[in-house]
Amino acid sequence: MTPTRATLLSAVVVAGLYAIRAVLAGDPAGAQAWNDWFLREDGLLDRSEAILWLAALVLNVRIAAAVHRRRGRAAAFAWYAGMTVLSVLALGEEVSWGQHVFGYRSETVAAVNAQHETNVHNLNVSLLLGLPPAHPLHWVLSNLNRVLNPAFYVLTAVLWVLLPAARRLGAAGVLRDVPMPRPHVSVFFAVNGVAFVLIDQLVFDVAEIFEYAIASTFAVGAFDVFTGVRVPVSPAVVVGAPARAAGT
Repeated sequence: MTPTRATLLSAVVVAGLYAIRAVLAGDPAGAQAWNDWFLREDGLLDRSEAILWLAALVLNVRIAAAVHRRRGRAAAFAWYAGMTVLSVLALGEEVSWGQHVFGYRSETVAAVNAQHETNVHNLNVSLLLGLPPAHPLHWVLSNLNRVLNPAFYVLTAVLWVLLPAARRLGAAGVLRDVPMPRPHVSVFFAVNGVAFVLIDQLVFDVAEIFEYAIASTFAVGAFDVFTGVRVPVSPAVVVGAPARAAGT
């Protein structure tokens, strides 16, 4: 399968999820079915996201290894080493560092976690800091996800829309040496971002679908870059060349 087809398939899957969400939102039984099949910690969405993050992790490791073998690609190696770390963190948090796979749970962490899980993004920081319910920050910090989720959404928009656009527009500095995915990946993320903002605010909660789309973006984006950097190129065309193998 080509990266373009993988992105198209991801778009079809996300569109299907939105359709299912809309159909099931009409009555209480449907809403319960959505929760049971898709939103539970062992539901279809969480399991699928974990698989996508694992794929992104493997691909980013291979990209980092590929660019490391080339001279003058320190910026590219650092970038994809960072993407590897980000994929590890996302995968670990998605499966609560093994809790949802192996049944392991740290009671120490679970005791201060809003969902009693072994992860960071649901930590009850209000409890850790001893904030009373009347404190203005109590609600926000009672589940760290209320802070981390928006921050993560902004970070992904920067990584998959703003920086690739700057790279294609000839931005100076280290970005010019970093292979970026082709425009269809940025379009995929941007469309999903707009859909999330509109539907989540005006119709019903679709945050979990957007998080699936984010995981898909990381996987297909890494796949797209990997198909370029793994192609042998001569040193004369490694940096700044228009060829796909040069990371455009």
